[in-house]
Amino acid sequence: MRDNRRLAIFEPSSVIRRGLKNLLEQRGGFDVVYDGERLRPEILKNREIDTVLLNASLVAYNPLSSISQLREISSCKTMIAIVSQHLKQSLLDEFDAVIDILQSEDQIIEILQNILNREIKADSTHNQELSDREKEVLIQLAKGLTNKEIADILNISVHTVVSHRKNIVQKTSIRTVSGLTLYAYFNKLTSPGDVNP
Repeated sequence: MRDNRRLAIFEPSSVIRRGLKNLLEQRGGFDVVYDGERLRPEILKNREIDTVLLNASLVAYNPLSSISQLREISSCKTMIAIVSQHLKQSLLDEFDAVIDILQSEDQIIEILQNILNREIKADSTHNQELSDREKEVLIQLAKGLTNKEIADILNISVHTVVSHRKNIVQKTSIRTVSGLTLYAYFNKLTSPGDVNP
């Protein structure tokens, strides 16, 4: 079994790309097997890659690629957005985590370590039943509400909503809102009239 996790970086800025590569190899215990400026899905097909760091704008402005398509063609467990500009939250929600280029080295390493720990925990919690609160969050999510709207309705913080959403994804192995909406419907948590198109 490999010690280091294999990682690919897709980032247009060579400065950011090289900085991330050095940081992740020297301090993060990652083996960067590919780094390039353009999104190249064939790289994900041809290599055993555990984690992808991807500038989210490469997907946002490319109608031919989506995170769900990239997940389908690769064996990669984790997709992490690199953010250098404001992007729609709905796009960022498709990623497992988000790294802002303005974060410190320690913050970036911490995010990646948290993702690794979450994956280990997810292996043990996979297919567990959703808690009552997670079901409430899922119902509101299926109605098409944002994290903030869900937080307001359930009288919890946005951070708590995000945590519940991550738990729901881990327990169901469904990453897209449309997939979670179908899950809620087929598990009789919602009816067709409850769901916003």
